[in-house]
Amino acid sequence: MQLEEMAVRSWLTPNKGHLFQIVPKGKTFYGLINCAPPFDPNTPLGADPREKSILEVNDPPPGVSMNSRIMDLTRNQLWEVLGQIDNNADFANQYVVVQIVPGKDT
Repeated sequence: MQLEEMAVRSWLTPNKGHLFQIVPKGKTFYGLINCAPPFDPNTPLGADPREKSILEVNDPPPGVSMNSRIMDLTRNQLWEVLGQIDNNADFANQYVVVQIVPGKDT
């Protein structure tokens, strides 16, 4: 295992990183949010002007897919999954997410 992979996996183990919960299904998992994605992903309805982030998860639970909503229980923030980044060379599962602002996006 490479040093970088070991470092990221250590963040994604239980009690490390942020605890997320799929809304409303209730399944929980650990992950990390990177706030600056390197690109603007294509979405079915065209470009999305909202700021996007990358959620990295070691072992995502079933049910995390496009348009899933997940709650960051550590920061009490709601996020919506816009898509998944498929990279076979990366050991982490990556999702493009956008923060949902209560009262504005709901």
